[in-house]
Amino acid sequence: MRSRGSSNCGVSVSGSERLSGSAGTAVAEVWLHGWEQLCCGPLRRVGDVAVMQIAYRNDRLTEQRHEYGDGTLSQAVTATITGISWLPGEVGWTSGVFRYISGFGEPVTITSTEEVPKTDDTSWVLIFTIDTDDPLPGAN
Repeated sequence: MRSRGSSNCGVSVSGSERLSGSAGTAVAEVWLHGWEQLCCGPLRRVGDVAVMQIAYRNDRLTEQRHEYGDGTLSQAVTATITGISWLPGEVGWTSGVFRYISGFGEPVTITSTEEVPKTDDTSWVLIFTIDTDDPLPGAN
Protein backbone atom coordinates (compact mmCIF):
# COMPACT_ATOMS: atom_id res chain seq x y z
CA MET A 1 0.00 0.00 0.00
CA ARG A 2 1.45 3.34 -0.95
CA SER A 3 0.65 6.08 1.46
CA ARG A 4 -0.11 9.69 0.79
CA GLY A 5 1.64 12.77 2.08
CA SER A 6 5.14 13.59 3.15
CA SER A 7 7.19 11.56 5.57
CA ASN A 8 7.26 14.41 8.11
CA CYS A 9 3.75 15.80 8.31
CA GLY A 10 4.32 18.88 10.47
CA VAL A 11 6.25 17.43 13.43
CA SER A 12 8.42 19.89 15.33
CA VAL A 13 11.85 18.49 15.93
CA SER A 14 14.19 19.94 18.46
CA GLY A 15 17.72 19.85 17.08
CA SER A 16 19.39 21.23 20.19
CA GLU A 17 17.53 19.17 22.79
CA ARG A 18 17.91 15.43 22.83
CA LEU A 19 15.56 13.32 24.82
CA SER A 20 17.01 10.92 27.34
CA GLY A 21 18.34 7.69 25.96
CA SER A 22 21.35 5.51 25.86
CA ALA A 23 24.13 5.46 23.29
CA GLY A 24 25.33 2.25 21.66
CA THR A 25 23.62 -0.36 19.57
CA ALA A 26 19.98 -0.80 20.51
CA VAL A 27 17.19 -3.03 19.24
CA ALA A 28 13.76 -1.59 19.89
CA GLU A 29 10.11 -1.76 18.87
CA VAL A 30 8.57 1.44 17.53
CA TRP A 31 4.76 1.71 17.31
CA LEU A 32 2.92 3.63 14.59
CA HIS A 33 -0.86 4.05 14.49
CA GLY A 34 -2.64 3.12 11.27
CA TRP A 35 -4.08 6.57 10.59
CA GLU A 36 -0.55 8.06 10.62
CA GLN A 37 0.72 5.47 8.13
CA LEU A 38 -2.25 6.15 5.85
CA CYS A 39 -1.79 9.93 6.07
CA CYS A 40 1.96 10.36 6.02
CA GLY A 41 3.51 6.96 5.58
CA PRO A 42 6.46 6.35 3.32
CA LEU A 43 6.89 2.89 1.84
CA ARG A 44 9.08 0.91 4.23
CA ARG A 45 10.58 -2.55 3.88
CA VAL A 46 12.52 -4.88 6.15
CA GLY A 47 16.19 -4.11 5.52
CA ASP A 48 15.62 -0.40 4.79
CA VAL A 49 17.66 2.22 6.60
CA ALA A 50 15.18 4.90 7.65
CA VAL A 51 15.23 8.15 9.57
CA MET A 52 12.31 8.12 12.03
CA GLN A 53 11.05 10.83 14.37
CA ILE A 54 10.78 8.82 17.58
CA ALA A 55 9.17 9.88 20.84
CA TYR A 56 8.55 8.14 24.15
CA ARG A 57 4.80 8.39 24.52
CA ASN A 58 2.22 6.34 26.43
CA ASP A 59 4.93 4.08 27.88
CA ARG A 60 6.33 3.05 24.49
CA LEU A 61 8.46 4.29 21.65
CA THR A 62 6.30 5.74 18.89
CA GLU A 63 7.05 7.19 15.50
CA GLN A 64 5.65 10.71 15.57
CA ARG A 65 4.47 12.12 12.25
CA HIS A 66 2.12 14.80 13.63
CA GLU A 67 1.98 17.30 16.46
CA TYR A 68 -0.13 15.92 19.30
CA GLY A 69 -0.47 19.19 21.19
CA ASP A 70 0.81 17.68 24.42
CA GLY A 71 4.39 18.96 24.22
CA THR A 72 5.85 15.58 23.24
CA LEU A 73 9.27 16.04 21.64
CA SER A 74 10.59 13.63 19.07
CA GLN A 75 14.14 13.06 17.92
CA ALA A 76 15.52 11.87 14.63
CA VAL A 77 16.83 8.31 14.81
CA THR A 78 18.52 6.55 11.91
CA ALA A 79 17.85 2.83 12.08
CA THR A 80 17.73 -0.36 10.07
CA ILE A 81 14.26 -1.90 9.99
CA THR A 82 14.70 -5.56 10.95
CA GLY A 83 11.03 -6.49 11.25
CA ILE A 84 7.50 -5.21 10.69
CA SER A 85 4.33 -6.46 12.36
CA TRP A 86 0.73 -5.42 11.72
CA LEU A 87 -1.69 -5.66 14.65
CA PRO A 88 -5.45 -5.29 14.18
CA GLY A 89 -7.18 -3.08 16.73
CA GLU A 90 -9.85 -4.40 19.06
CA VAL A 91 -12.52 -1.72 19.30
CA GLY A 92 -14.64 -1.02 22.37
CA TRP A 93 -17.54 1.34 22.94
CA THR A 94 -18.35 3.60 25.86
CA SER A 95 -22.10 4.01 26.43
CA GLY A 96 -22.58 2.58 22.95
CA VAL A 97 -21.48 5.93 21.50
CA PHE A 98 -17.76 6.59 21.89
CA ARG A 99 -15.34 4.28 20.09
CA TYR A 100 -11.91 3.47 21.53
CA ILE A 101 -9.14 0.92 20.97
CA SER A 102 -9.35 -1.57 23.82
CA GLY A 103 -6.39 -3.67 22.72
CA PHE A 104 -4.79 -5.38 19.77
CA GLY A 105 -5.11 -8.78 18.13
CA GLU A 106 -2.37 -11.18 17.22
CA PRO A 107 0.52 -9.69 15.21
CA VAL A 108 0.90 -10.53 11.54
CA THR A 109 4.48 -10.47 10.24
CA ILE A 110 4.89 -8.50 7.02
CA THR A 111 7.99 -7.47 5.07
CA SER A 112 6.73 -4.17 3.62
CA THR A 113 4.16 -1.51 4.48
CA GLU A 114 2.61 -2.35 1.08
CA GLU A 115 1.42 -5.61 2.70
CA VAL A 116 -0.84 -3.91 5.26
CA PRO A 117 -4.27 -5.54 4.88
CA LYS A 118 -6.83 -3.38 3.13
CA THR A 119 -9.45 -2.20 5.62
CA ASP A 120 -11.64 0.85 6.20
CA ASP A 121 -10.82 0.64 9.91
CA THR A 122 -7.77 2.63 11.06
CA SER A 123 -7.56 1.18 14.57
CA TRP A 124 -4.58 -1.02 13.62
CA VAL A 125 -0.91 -0.37 14.38
CA LEU A 126 2.42 -1.19 12.84
CA ILE A 127 5.35 -2.20 15.01
CA PHE A 128 8.75 -1.65 13.45
CA THR A 129 11.62 -3.57 15.00
CA ILE A 130 14.71 -1.43 14.54
CA ASP A 131 18.44 -1.67 15.12
CA THR A 132 20.23 1.63 15.73
CA ASP A 133 23.39 3.16 17.12
CA ASP A 134 21.53 6.42 17.89
CA PRO A 135 20.30 7.17 21.39
CA LEU A 136 16.62 6.41 21.91
CA PRO A 137 14.16 8.51 23.88
CA GLY A 138 13.20 7.08 27.24
CA ALA A 139 10.96 7.72 30.18
CA ASN A 140 11.83 11.04 31.80
